[in-house]
Amino acid sequence: QSLGSQAVQDICQRIEKAYQLFFKHNKKGVRPPGFKKVKKYKEWVAKKKNKVVVFIGQWYPSSKTCRECGQVLEKLDLSVREWRCPSCQSVNGRDENAAKNIQAVGASTVSLGDVRQASPAITA
Repeated sequence: QSLGSQAVQDICQRIEKAYQLFFKHNKKGVRPPGFKKVKKYKEWVAKKKNKVVVFIGQWYPSSKTCRECGQVLEKLDLSVREWRCPSCQSVNGRDENAAKNIQAVGASTVSLGDVRQASPAITA
């Protein structure tokens, strides 16, 4: 399963704080801190906010899939931050493209259909 960088940072900060408190107040018979599984940690946060967390496959090619036509590149080096689709010629930013693909896969998984960002209204 893949986690966003913000979630990983949050978890690392919680671990750091727990161990600092443990060593600061270390008394005989006190066990080191235990941690919730990531899946459980996220599910209860989402439930509290009336949201749903959808996990997609770790190896889903979100960066290598063109969000316009669905063409999947065979290989894409991590150093490539932007690429042109060989099929439809659209230019895809690696991170934005991956985010939109993940959003679409997550939405289709929970039967929300196609989720797109609202376009600004055109004024006359």
